[in-house]
Amino acid sequence: EWRRRKTGDRVAYLTLTNQLAKQVLRESEKLGIDCADLTGTKDTRDASEVGRYTIGRAIGITTFANLFNVNPVVQTSNVIVFDDAHGGEQYVASMWTVRIDSAQDSNTYQELLTALRPALFESQYRIVTDESKFAAVEIVDVHAHLGVLSDVTVVLDKEDEAKIHFPWSVIRNNLHACLFLVSLREITIRPLVPPTHTHAPFSETIQRIYMSATLGGEGDLLRGYGITRVETIRAKHAQWGRRYIFMPNLYFEEEACAHVISSVWSDMDVHRTLILAPSSMIADCTFDSISEGLIPKPIRLGAMDIEHTIEPFTCAENAILCLAGRYDGLDLPGDDCRLLIMAENPGAVDPLERHLREHWMLGPLLRRRERTRLIQGMGRCTRDATDFAVIILLGQSLVDSVTMPALAEKLPGEIQRELLWGMEQGEVARDGSNALTEMTIGLLADENYRKNANEHIAELDIPDQKEDELGDNESGKSEVLYLQALWIGDYSNSYHIARRAADGTNEPELAGYRAWWLFLASIASHLQDDNNGEVDCLKRAKAIGINSGFLDKLLRLRRRSEERRVGKECRSRWSPYH
Repeated sequence: EWRRRKTGDRVAYLTLTNQLAKQVLRESEKLGIDCADLTGTKDTRDASEVGRYTIGRAIGITTFANLFNVNPVVQTSNVIVFDDAHGGEQYVASMWTVRIDSAQDSNTYQELLTALRPALFESQYRIVTDESKFAAVEIVDVHAHLGVLSDVTVVLDKEDEAKIHFPWSVIRNNLHACLFLVSLREITIRPLVPPTHTHAPFSETIQRIYMSATLGGEGDLLRGYGITRVETIRAKHAQWGRRYIFMPNLYFEEEACAHVISSVWSDMDVHRTLILAPSSMIADCTFDSISEGLIPKPIRLGAMDIEHTIEPFTCAENAILCLAGRYDGLDLPGDDCRLLIMAENPGAVDPLERHLREHWMLGPLLRRRERTRLIQGMGRCTRDATDFAVIILLGQSLVDSVTMPALAEKLPGEIQRELLWGMEQGEVARDGSNALTEMTIGLLADENYRKNANEHIAELDIPDQKEDELGDNESGKSEVLYLQALWIGDYSNSYHIARRAADGTNEPELAGYRAWWLFLASIASHLQDDNNGEVDCLKRAKAIGINSGFLDKLLRLRRRSEERRVGKECRSRWSPYH
């Protein structure tokens, strides 16, 4: 507000959802700060509100989606504040991401898969059409098959559905700079990082402020927003509520875990639970597995039900709110929700992250995002220092992750204590799930019970939080510079950026990231018709031994292509008269 009054220029404050934007508008009214409601669409928002923001009479309050689209209401400003900045990365990328869902857009999916078929290796095609491999994501070698991009363009040019048409319109002429990712569930076409430098309302804004209660790695902010530099100011003392964390999968079979939750649910005074999962499919499976035995029977709510207000959940008598990939941007203080279930590892929430984790072994690099999402998710129901909630971690991948020192020792000390306490209580209760249920109910209902638990947690001795020493900032910057050069067709520069990044990635645990950089360099070499450079990159990448089967297929294909090209040149020079 001070900046708006001082400069008289446009100032905007962006949130992840309409529901959060409305919350900010209510808070600003209480504080007496002049704000303009820019939520909704061009057809639904008030033009006079847009005018007040445009001439600097009020702070514009809206969502990320109203900046990152082809016709944004948020224009170049003096200041833009991005609240819950880490949670916004998916919203930023969506402007340049074409996603074809195999269930919702089945005809387009099949047409696109047919168009991409010549660029898929036989083994890849078998995987992406195998129902048992639904989570596998394959990358498509589109650059060596000249007709594929033309066929893709024919398919997508026909699309008039907004969610496909608009992102397609901004990447259509830059497909050379995009990755094509295929799975049984969806086909995704997107650049490595969002080319926000091409979007004037973002790139030409004088000052951009990224706010987050859990800032995470700076490199993730760089790659998430397509920027090359950010200055960081961190709070020295975070304000946490108390999380009582349990991992029943450590000691009980899945059926017993569900029994614990159903028993807790039936004894709760307020029957409201939040489920957070990395994907809709996992959220669905988790709800189905636990809801069957719940009495009273809960209604199920999703993201669309709380799009404008959280009240459909907070005012419900018996409700479970299921959210996929929404680890930030949700406030459930006090009795709004006391029971949170986190299902499976949040380290990969989109196709690119899943591909990098599974094929290029980039778990160590993605671990920062995983930690950030864990911290964010655990804080949804503990919004201040006096708040508390019971958190149940479900799924073997999540339990394996939080009990692994490489991740746990870099969590804030308070969360390390809460995890250690939860494991100790689970050990005590492992002879019977009823003991764990009684413990949980005691924490929810009895203040003295919580007081004793808090004293125990405070006494636990844990090592100092370790800093993450992997060079994430430079890697994030390099990804942005590589994409920016590739986007404008400066292939030689993108090649050199990728090779420098590969040469600078020497940590043994990031061997897969070095191979990935060499693969990216091979794309730039191919685009500038440098077959020798491309083959050299692929040979070096394959020698690392990660995703070597895919790299070997690429290498053999490139060598055959070069042999055919050389043979053709020789035949064109040969004459029977010589």
